Amino acid sequence: MAAGLVLLSGDFNARTREEPDVMTDDGTLPRRSMDPMLSGHGRELLSFCQATGLRMCNGRVAGDVPAQPTSRGQRGTALSVVDYFLACPQLCPLLHSLSVSPTPTTGSDHCHLRLDISLTAQAWQAPPPAPAAPTHDLPPEYTIAAHLLPQVKAFMQSQDVAAELQAITEAAGVAGNVADVQTAALDLQRVVCRSLEAAGMRRRRHQPGQQHRRGLHPKRSVALTQLRRRHRAAARRQAWAEVTRLSTQYRRLAQQERRQRQHGQRQRLAHLLQHDPASFFARFRTPRARACQLIPKAAWLQHFRSLLGDAPPALPMPPPTCIAPQPDDNPARASLNQPSPDMNAMLQAPFSVAEIRATISRTRNRAAVVGPFKPAVLKHTATAVAPVLTGLFNACARVGCLPACWAVSAITPVPKIDTASADCNAYRGIAVGTLPAKLYAAALDRRIADWTELAGMRAEGQFGFRRNRSCAQAALVLRATIERCRSRRQPLYAAFVDFQKAYDTVPRHLLWAKLEAAGLQGWCLRAVQALYADVPVCVRTADGCTDMFHSQLGLKQGCPLSPNLFGLYVDDLPAAVAADAAADLPRLGDGSAVPSLMYADDLTCLATSPSGLQHQMNKLDSYAAAWGLAIHVQKTKMVVFHGQRRRTATPTDVAVPLTTSGAAIEAVDEFRYLGIHFHGSLAFATAATARAAAANRAMHAMRCRCAELGLQGAKLQMRMFNTMVLPVLSYGAEVWSPQLIAANSQCAATRVQTAFLRHLLGVRQSTPSLVLLAETGQRPLMARWAAQLGRFWNTVLAADETTLVMRALRDSCALAGEAGAAALPQQPWAGQVAAALHAYGVDVDLHRPQPVTVACITNNAATLFRQQLSSAQGTRIRAYNDATGAAAADGMPGYLAALQHRAKWRALAQLRTGSHWLAEETGRWQQQPRAERLCSCCAAVGEQHVEDVEHAVLVCPRAAHLRGRRCSHKPTLTLCIHSYPFPSPIF
Repeated sequence: MAAGLVLLSGDFNARTREEPDVMTDDGTLPRRSMDPMLSGHGRELLSFCQATGLRMCNGRVAGDVPAQPTSRGQRGTALSVVDYFLACPQLCPLLHSLSVSPTPTTGSDHCHLRLDISLTAQAWQAPPPAPAAPTHDLPPEYTIAAHLLPQVKAFMQSQDVAAELQAITEAAGVAGNVADVQTAALDLQRVVCRSLEAAGMRRRRHQPGQQHRRGLHPKRSVALTQLRRRHRAAARRQAWAEVTRLSTQYRRLAQQERRQRQHGQRQRLAHLLQHDPASFFARFRTPRARACQLIPKAAWLQHFRSLLGDAPPALPMPPPTCIAPQPDDNPARASLNQPSPDMNAMLQAPFSVAEIRATISRTRNRAAVVGPFKPAVLKHTATAVAPVLTGLFNACARVGCLPACWAVSAITPVPKIDTASADCNAYRGIAVGTLPAKLYAAALDRRIADWTELAGMRAEGQFGFRRNRSCAQAALVLRATIERCRSRRQPLYAAFVDFQKAYDTVPRHLLWAKLEAAGLQGWCLRAVQALYADVPVCVRTADGCTDMFHSQLGLKQGCPLSPNLFGLYVDDLPAAVAADAAADLPRLGDGSAVPSLMYADDLTCLATSPSGLQHQMNKLDSYAAAWGLAIHVQKTKMVVFHGQRRRTATPTDVAVPLTTSGAAIEAVDEFRYLGIHFHGSLAFATAATARAAAANRAMHAMRCRCAELGLQGAKLQMRMFNTMVLPVLSYGAEVWSPQLIAANSQCAATRVQTAFLRHLLGVRQSTPSLVLLAETGQRPLMARWAAQLGRFWNTVLAADETTLVMRALRDSCALAGEAGAAALPQQPWAGQVAAALHAYGVDVDLHRPQPVTVACITNNAATLFRQQLSSAQGTRIRAYNDATGAAAADGMPGYLAALQHRAKWRALAQLRTGSHWLAEETGRWQQQPRAERLCSCCAAVGEQHVEDVEHAVLVCPRAAHLRGRRCSHKPTLTLCIHSYPFPSPIF
């Protein structure tokens, strides 16, 4: 053999699956293996090969593709590849063939290996070539380790890499076609991959079915393994007495180790919750059901190809008058419809380095992306990479196309409900693209959003995906409109329209026409079109990724620019629907019309007559047919908001049903609009019942998950409740809860909170809610809603005077003045807000609305709660205050954070809250005089004492041994109850 060539062979006891043994893709033929496992020794061998440059011959040389098992195990059924030939790259062309004997050699479980080497390169016969890769492929993935990011940053800032990045930037600046941009983008990707590998990060490779493999059984300890062997040996000897004894030992030891593992898991989760909440909740959330394995890869490909890959419909271009923005009847807004020259210059200017750096800083660290570019990596290397990305982004806009390595995206089917289904339509496709493509789109989205908002070009009733707009604002406008119609004894007819797969069915040639007619032209329009010049997509399934196909219809899923583009595409819809007086639009007190409300693709058409609403639906049908949209009739509903609020529900009765495209629309009494329930005849506060039902489901799911993970601490469960249940209870409370806050009345939502606290403390239903809140350190739900209402009030007042939500607020304030001293349920939203905030010591002038101080609401709520607790006349509340001093204390008692066993903190909580089983309480149920509620233990020795908490803790001989061991000085009742001296329940 020629000098300088290296060949290693032997039993390495390493199982390497098909993991890569090379650092970079240098054209080496990938390995194929029949061994499905990867062991710890296998990782070490792979690291050795990557560090030395040696190549594994198994699975790569002719005759052994894929790599055959070299060890059959003791039973002869194993498929382990543990014996290897390792060769240097210079020797690989001389390898002729590799063969593995089908049976192990005598006296061993290893097979015989033979490697034939040719002395001349011409004699070497290469194995059959691998199938040609598709034109587009997913970029490589790496496992990002946070502690290695400084090394990546140092590598990117080194002199050689800086010179290479400068060369890529210069190449991007002179790129004149797509091929040049693709070359520069691939060069940047190789530099990033080298930096990750140099820092020690491992490359990931997708294995078919790997995402569905269940976790392996925990590794047995040495003691368990020895007991198992002794048990088998005793069974072979038929020593049954010893078998029984060893079985008992094995079972006890296994149970002990299982408890230790569970305890360690609880400690790790508690540490994550304290120091890394994002990682904790990522593990805490129940994994959703993945795509059903019964659906083959070909079916997924066919489903999404028919949805996204079909040619767009051949729709004719509507007349220009239908494309151009309609004139605004609001003079203040109409003056903004023409963009200024400075706005156009800002829109058409190429990207700057500062702009790209700002876009990188706004990227979420946990944003889902494919490829080596990860948010954490990009933020650490922004100084070095931002100029390169800026040059490449400008090159993409110049040539009108993204490079193929950036344009690819992968669709993951996610079930719409938490159950697996064999129907592809039961899954929602979530597309994940590369980070450079997201940054490119995010930079464009920022520009276009600023330009359209400054120019006043967005639809007045569009609240979706716009800065300083929210679901609560849209719901407030709807409530203000309903209240104005009720003040006139006038019904309001509403159609809640749902579009079928709205984003996926937008014809792109019509989108370009609308953007151009709206003034989005030149460089910016070409930059947007570059995102859609080539849209390769694949589907991630249980069997691996499907082949790539090209999406030709609709907006890109997961793209930051898509919501803005869809909004611009349908912004002329409200004007088209209500183009004439036949629409019968509702009007506010100042006479201004309320347009159709939109949140992304959710449309709400409003009219004061059935004929007006039908006229709008007819216009909507024509608009949808012209612009390639489809109405989902089954999900579209109609609600009639009666002209007068009633105490009991009134069923909706429509003489002539509303129709769309010839199909009747269902009329319902109640509808959940943007997550908030609106009833046709009942008060808005009845939405609390629906919120309570949703919160109950969330609370039970949280409890089940805590039980699965063994999380039992009271403090941890209260934090989980505050994080996962209270937001559900409080969703939309700024719109529907002012009446409840002002009246300080209990409702279904507040009962959810008190039920959770009772279950946590293990106390009885008769325990007062004030005691529950004080014992757990929680604040009342009404106080939380009041602070939420104050923040929302300030947000609305910060809006421009010409916005729809501000006009709705002004109209609600005027309507409150007209209502005068009407009862609270008859007051409009603004009147109820004023009453709610006044209950917490903050006065609001509805004639001249001003922002409120949220901190004052919070402080006043805490003061009010302490006053209610100290001034309460109930016997149990007074006893609780005397025993614990809770009226002067803040926060959670220490024992709830210290005790981790439920039975212990519940026993102490029962003593503190008066929910114990002492004679003091049980005698009250039997209506015995207090003097007759005697301690049975003391009565046995001839003494008569009332069995209350003070006697049980300080006097009763039943607890004398605990009292003497735990308290070295003379104990007092307050000391004992606060310092929880008892290690276990004693009563």
